[in-house]
Amino acid sequence: MDNTLQQAVLAAVTDVLNDHQENGTLANLSVVQLQDLAALFQESGFFNLLLPEERGGAELNLQQCLAVLLQEGVYALPIALASTNLANAWLHAQGLDLAMGAVAIESACAAAGLNGSAAENSTQSNSVAQDGANGHESSKKGLISIGIKAQSFTHLTPQILLAVADKAYLLETTHYLTDSVDSDHSALWLNLNLEHAKALEVNAEAVQKLHDLAVLSSIAVSQGAMRQLLEMTVKYAAERTQFGRKLSQFQAIQQQLSVMAECVCSAQMAAELAYYSDSTIPNKNHLILAKHQMSLVANQVANIAHAVHGAIGITKEYPLHFYTQIIRQNRSRGGSEMYWAEQLGAAVLQSDKTVLEILSEDLLVS
Repeated sequence: MDNTLQQAVLAAVTDVLNDHQENGTLANLSVVQLQDLAALFQESGFFNLLLPEERGGAELNLQQCLAVLLQEGVYALPIALASTNLANAWLHAQGLDLAMGAVAIESACAAAGLNGSAAENSTQSNSVAQDGANGHESSKKGLISIGIKAQSFTHLTPQILLAVADKAYLLETTHYLTDSVDSDHSALWLNLNLEHAKALEVNAEAVQKLHDLAVLSSIAVSQGAMRQLLEMTVKYAAERTQFGRKLSQFQAIQQQLSVMAECVCSAQMAAELAYYSDSTIPNKNHLILAKHQMSLVANQVANIAHAVHGAIGITKEYPLHFYTQIIRQNRSRGGSEMYWAEQLGAAVLQSDKTVLEILSEDLLVS
């Protein structure tokens, strides 16, 4: 595979992000700065990396695009870089080449998935979405509750959302209703009013693919955030002195950093597995396994980072909380590790192949 174009795109994106970052993150940029940055992304084609060249894209595949998409997590970028690229690829595949800026993909199916009664429940008023340990239930007819970080929407209005329920819906931020906001405005519940939404004319297979892409986008962002979190934690432990010694010299800290590194490494392998495709569509079994592993280690990575940092890790001024919040929110997007473990088990039981054959599909060279 010729990675020259991939490396050139990655260098261009990181150059732009480095020019705008403050203390290694973009989460604290002002509304105007974020709007200008989103416009620059649009003009530079950074939202069209998976589109063919005739549509103004770079014609990368998922495997080539991963290194770019995870930069959203590395910089805690409040612009939906990953989901916009995946959404534009999906829209193009459906013959819906719409001229839009940043596009977020959110699944209203939560851990229930899209099969059986879950598809029926997703159209009813009591659809539930989970964000970390918290849940919210809407009793209003025509509304679907989804937990989304506020920066992606309040800073970049107007923004487009592809909502996946029984169908694929296209909404604008003007039709969002804020139900509640937490104390630091870092996350909120948005009720999606489907009465104002445009239902896209696509088949059930396309809807399922969009649901998969919503999960796929969360994997890239989580991996980027975990990678940055590990780097921050190791650096802090090497610099912080306690009881006359560097934190990194204490055996207990070394053990925690080792566990954290192991978790982040496994998440990296999971992300590479999910994006192992020479097209714009992931292998479903790879996606299931990758999301399970990503969700499985999410809380442990975040907990160790905060444990090593101590009190400074929970201060508003220190950027650690941006990354742990991303990881914890994405843990349950599209379903937590328990849901994906069930999906993985079902895939194995429904197949006449061995577990190894299923999980290594398209990976082994005969």
